[in-house]
Amino acid sequence: MEFVRNRDAHPWPGHELEFGLVGTVAGFVVYAVIAWLIKAVTGIPWRSGDLEKDAARKIKPRFKALSILDQDALYGMHWELRSCIHSLTAPYLALWIMVYASPEILVDPVTTTSWYMVLLLSVDVGYYCYDMFWMVYYKGEFDIIFFAHHVVALSTYGPVLFTGTFVGIGAVTYLYHIPTVVGNILTYYTNARKERSIGHKLFTAFILLLWIPCRFGATVATGYVVYVHWTVISLMPKFQIFSVIVFAVGFMALFNTVAFVQYSQRLMRSFGSERKVEETKQD
Repeated sequence: MEFVRNRDAHPWPGHELEFGLVGTVAGFVVYAVIAWLIKAVTGIPWRSGDLEKDAARKIKPRFKALSILDQDALYGMHWELRSCIHSLTAPYLALWIMVYASPEILVDPVTTTSWYMVLLLSVDVGYYCYDMFWMVYYKGEFDIIFFAHHVVALSTYGPVLFTGTFVGIGAVTYLYHIPTVVGNILTYYTNARKERSIGHKLFTAFILLLWIPCRFGATVATGYVVYVHWTVISLMPKFQIFSVIVFAVGFMALFNTVAFVQYSQRLMRSFGSERKVEETKQD
């Protein structure tokens, strides 16, 4: 049974898998170049793979805002800046596609494909592959939580890209990335030991506000689409159904709930620490 209603809208009709592989390699190269540019602009080197050598290296970043960070946080800025670039581009390109370039993918988010969305997905899968390569290749960069997150992202976006189905659902999940840049800013505040600053409080409150429509709202919308189109979805190969329902809906619902609680606790701690400082002054 044919599950892509407008296959001609795909860049390589009938060769979705081949396009996905080529696009993924292209996306990997794009983010490799971005990583090199971050290194060149900030003056922060990559880890060498030798933990002792990396710890002993004296890093002199080109920006004063970065010079207050410790050695490990400076290395981590590669990850944070790359993530910022992704979250400031990918979700807004997806919004442009949904609203202007290919609004039909929202009318039929399961069996309608889009040239623009498939192209964006291919670059994005390349991004996640590059990030996972980065974590494995450079000692000290591995983080089990983010590695698991990337596995889930690839398990979701991969089948969407390689089959041309669930493109509309894939587009909606890009809303997840909008709050990410605020999270990157909060990481900077934490590493700079400025958790009691007004900026930290404002950005923490802001990410909590963004979290509701962009994370919870997008997850609910994804679940609703699955419910409405279940008759068609149930006929698809099991790996497609499993990847979208279990990973895109189930895992992200859990992940987003835990993260929301953590950011809420962060905000309460920042106000709590301020009260303790005031009490100490009074004593």
